Amino acid sequence: MSLKGSSATVRGHALRERILEASIAMIETDGLEALSLREVARRAGVSHQAPYRHFADREAILAAICEQGFTILGEKVAKAREAGANPTDSIELATRAYIDFAVEHRAHFRIMFRPELVHLDQHEQAMRAANLAFGHVPAMVAVAMRGGLLVEPSAEAMTATIWSFAHGYACLLLDGPLTMMMPGAAANPKKATRDATKALRCMLDATIKHGEGQAATESTRRRRSVR
Repeated sequence: MSLKGSSATVRGHALRERILEASIAMIETDGLEALSLREVARRAGVSHQAPYRHFADREAILAAICEQGFTILGEKVAKAREAGANPTDSIELATRAYIDFAVEHRAHFRIMFRPELVHLDQHEQAMRAANLAFGHVPAMVAVAMRGGLLVEPSAEAMTATIWSFAHGYACLLLDGPLTMMMPGAAANPKKATRDATKALRCMLDATIKHGEGQAATESTRRRRSVR
């Protein structure tokens, strides 16, 4: 979308989206510290008062970016889940979608999980979008559990493990240590991401096979004890 034109010709939703677009572009090119309502207005080509029609302050803009980011993330993860052939396949694809989102929407990702920048509990719509996006993780764990996934010591711990994997991998990839320490990731980041999420899935599948083996062993023991 072009940022040309004055605030007199930009109204309502269009003005809000224009300001958000300018804010995201500014963060991507100049860093978060450059963001201010006055500078956003200048880059968006509107009056310096125009941003205040939709955003009370800098945090309100960041909260809107968070809301937008969590909405996009939730949609990507939901689509990935649906594409999975089975529960662990869904987890693999959803984890990859999470990492791909971080790479494709870096400005959003660097703000969404920063409580010192945005108090999500003070921004209802952003909080709702965050909860909807996160809700996919425990939901996937629950489905996988019904398929035989072992969750020791708890489903909550497994949820935290999967989320930590996706988020930690994304941070290492964006911030550089992953490609610096691993030549394969540096040469082909997309393939490295595919391989890493496949490794996660293999570990989850292994717990299912282990559980099936334990169940078979226990069944054999019961039959022998009856004889």
